Amino acid sequence: MFRPELIPDEWNRLRDRSTWERLARLRRGGASLEGEAAERLEQIESAYAGWRLTGEEREDFPTWMESGWGLPTDYSVETLLELNDDDLIRVLREHEGNREGLLVSWRQAAERNRSRAIRILNRLREEGYLDIDVCLHGLAALRELSGDASLPEEALHLLEQLPRQLLAESKIVRVVADVIRALSENLSAEVQPRLLTIWDIVFPKSFNVAVNESDECISSAINHPTGILVEAIFIILRSRPLERNVGIDEDVRTRLERVVASDERSARLVPHHI
Repeated sequence: MFRPELIPDEWNRLRDRSTWERLARLRRGGASLEGEAAERLEQIESAYAGWRLTGEEREDFPTWMESGWGLPTDYSVETLLELNDDDLIRVLREHEGNREGLLVSWRQAAERNRSRAIRILNRLREEGYLDIDVCLHGLAALRELSGDASLPEEALHLLEQLPRQLLAESKIVRVVADVIRALSENLSAEVQPRLLTIWDIVFPKSFNVAVNESDECISSAINHPTGILVEAIFIILRSRPLERNVGIDEDVRTRLERVVASDERSARLVPHHI
């Protein structure tokens, strides 16, 4: 089964790994290990502190082959969904192999369970871990908030708790603008002032996102974060009762005036959108 030229250290490691995998799986399955089995497992885990079961299906086979499309990843969407919160947070914080593929899987897993994604992002914030890529892909799942009445309030609370400097990062502004737009469609009038406070933070930072000069004006206005944020204002405006000779509510009017008064290229595109 093993090569005859194996040196003793290699042989011992292979033997220990094989023993550990069996005992660790028994323990994970709920078996109560006692006596020699428990003692041996403790000895092996003391000697190889980095060994741990990740829950991936491939662990149950001596060889594994797979095919797929997209970025390579060590964790599929299904694997991430099966992990408990503590293990998922550990993977997001510590796993570096095929990192870009992991982030894509994280976003897709977040889209499958948005409430949990908000909970994970809050946990990461509380622990002081604010990796911009993890936050970006988690927030991207919140571009759609329909289907669960509690999601909009949870998402708004998350934005309120995230550090202002993170919300102002040019790399993340586009996603945050999309979330603000989604919230504008799903929040009641009573909490709209809280959303507008976030809008005030993100709007000036949206100017830092480059305008795609290859697009014609309407496309640029629709797709640029500045235009998305202005669209959110109009959604809020349309959600309110409009009466003749009354005018626009001050909180909406003052923000539209800020847009019109801006000399920034992205803001000057907005009239094409309106």
